Amino acid sequence: MVRISEKLFAGRKLFATATKFSIILLLLAGTRGCFPAENALPDILFLYPIANDYIQVGDTVKINVDVADPDGHIAEFWILIDSTEIYRTNDQRFSYAWNTGGWEPGKHNILAGASDNEDGKMTVSIPVYLVDDK
Repeated sequence: MVRISEKLFAGRKLFATATKFSIILLLLAGTRGCFPAENALPDILFLYPIANDYIQVGDTVKINVDVADPDGHIAEFWILIDSTEIYRTNDQRFSYAWNTGGWEPGKHNILAGASDNEDGKMTVSIPVYLVDDK
């Protein structure tokens, strides 16, 4: 005996045919769009400085970061140095002029973070070294 029924599944018509030994499902109009795609997280790439750069204490360094969201847009961007937030924006400017005057020589971590329009978050951190050669 064959029984055919029609149901709606995620807004699509689904026809099911059942026999004693098998169940066959045929989803009309394809499966694309039936299941929500997973949110792709933002991509973050430091353009300057790069990891392990040496920077003179007192110099102003333009931290320049390339940020993109493959499936949406960047909602917020921030920069931390040694866990201290120094910059936060939602206006698509992904650079900051860091005045290193007053910072101690030695290793410092620069972290760039971004969130996208679906609240996906990504962070990337690089070490830099401040030197005092004067």
